Amino acid sequence: MDFLNKPSNTYPTIQVVRDGQEVPFSRYTNNEVIDDRYHFNQVVDPKKLGEVFSQERSSIRIFHAQRNIEKVAGWCRKFEAIFCCPVQANIYLSPPESRGFGIHFDRHDVFVLQLEGAKNWKIYDSPIPFPLHGEQEPPQEFVNRVGNAKCIYEGDLNKGDLLYVPKGYIHEVSSGSLPSIHITFGVRQLNGYDSIRKLVKSSHGNMSMRKSLPISAYQQGAFEEYKRGLIRIVAETLDREMDRMSTSFMSEERAVGVDQIKQFYET
Repeated sequence: MDFLNKPSNTYPTIQVVRDGQEVPFSRYTNNEVIDDRYHFNQVVDPKKLGEVFSQERSSIRIFHAQRNIEKVAGWCRKFEAIFCCPVQANIYLSPPESRGFGIHFDRHDVFVLQLEGAKNWKIYDSPIPFPLHGEQEPPQEFVNRVGNAKCIYEGDLNKGDLLYVPKGYIHEVSSGSLPSIHITFGVRQLNGYDSIRKLVKSSHGNMSMRKSLPISAYQQGAFEEYKRGLIRIVAETLDREMDRMSTSFMSEERAVGVDQIKQFYET
């Protein structure tokens, strides 16, 4: 893959993982100095990267590939046109008979497109309904959940195949007898919790929200009037925030339909 030979690649844009554990970036990066003035840290060394990949059966992840590869950016824009939300892409390169990332689940919906080779996927049911970003879980509790999870799908993803993995669904992936390349599109749709968080943040500058409740608000009858006023302010603020979010990704030129996904096979 030509992108990996670019001299400007750095960690963490390029990451290496083996058997669920991240390989120290010092194994495949250098610190470089140009003209005794410009210092660049954690610059990926293509030769070292290739050795770690081939000799140690480690997987390579290109993180946020849409920021560096124009074609991938175009694919993400198509997904955003469909789902009206931010979409990020990661590319995974795996040597034969390897398992890079350990068993896990994502906190956003994922579409997987197999570009080369094949990958075996095992998908288990979701132990946490609709998990939230930032919501942490003790490692042992996660292990217990995985142990009790039911496998609902197992199959090989071959070149050109597209797989949808809903957020929260546990999955584990391994490569077959050939090297594999696949790309994941993370669809980061907002939910009601995100809307409330944005509402709280956008309310910081509203003086009516910053003021202390008047003493009269606690008197009989007065509290209902205060509550109605507060609800009105919240509703107006939420309307503005929702309008802002919707206009960020919607336009008249964006057609919504499954046909757009089919274009990935033609470009």
